[in-house]
Amino acid sequence: MNLSVLQKVKKEDIDTTYFPLLVIKNALPDELYNELEKTFPNSNIFEEILNEKIDKNNFAYRIQALKALESPKITNLWKDFIKYHTSNNFFKEIINLFGEHIKELHPNFEKHIKKSLEDTNIEIRKNTVEEDMNKSFKVKEDLSLDCQFVINSPVLTTTNVIDHHLDMPNELFACLFYMKKDEDNFGGDLEIYKHLGKKRKTVHERGSRWYNKYILEKVRTIPYEKNTLVFFINCPNALHAVSARKKTNLCRRYISILGKNYNGFEFC
Repeated sequence: MNLSVLQKVKKEDIDTTYFPLLVIKNALPDELYNELEKTFPNSNIFEEILNEKIDKNNFAYRIQALKALESPKITNLWKDFIKYHTSNNFFKEIINLFGEHIKELHPNFEKHIKKSLEDTNIEIRKNTVEEDMNKSFKVKEDLSLDCQFVINSPVLTTTNVIDHHLDMPNELFACLFYMKKDEDNFGGDLEIYKHLGKKRKTVHERGSRWYNKYILEKVRTIPYEKNTLVFFINCPNALHAVSARKKTNLCRRYISILGKNYNGFEFC
């Protein structure tokens, strides 16, 4: 069975207007998507695996690949899905589609890893989110891939789960696979921005990868819809945010697939 979220993608589907960006609706066959959707872990399973309460307002809770693979609460189909999307075969798919864009945007990456992009060493991500914030964490492989279950928790007051930003500088790519419930009409669309070229007059309180809205212009909105794939190459132009969600008891659900370098290379 082909589990890849990229199985329907062609190179000509990639939008390079602002940065390499891919949006594919109905990314997986209906039968496969429906089986994955009905066995997506609920909040109770998140609490059990993470050993914490899901009680923050509109907050992103993540089950990383290794935790999911270790849990008896995660189905075998999901485990196969996770294994594939943290594998060398999946990375080869990415290179076939995005390799030219990666080399153009990040010409020094091959020099840094001392091999061609096609020969990049891949491993499943072993560090935690907390350790990810510690720049002293290093691994010998060139890229660590993760495939995470993510929920944005119920919304008590209308809020944005994340505002205008670039992803972490050591991240090569990000892939979001939305698993929206049919009854969820409470917001949470992905917004794409471009920089207006204005000099930043103030430093954002959360750090340099966070941007004040007044120096950006929204150029595209990607609706939060079921079975929809969003994939982009991280770079200084890959500015994005998530629109506000209204008060609801429903969680915003998606899979986050990403690749990171922990040996000192920064992509943005």
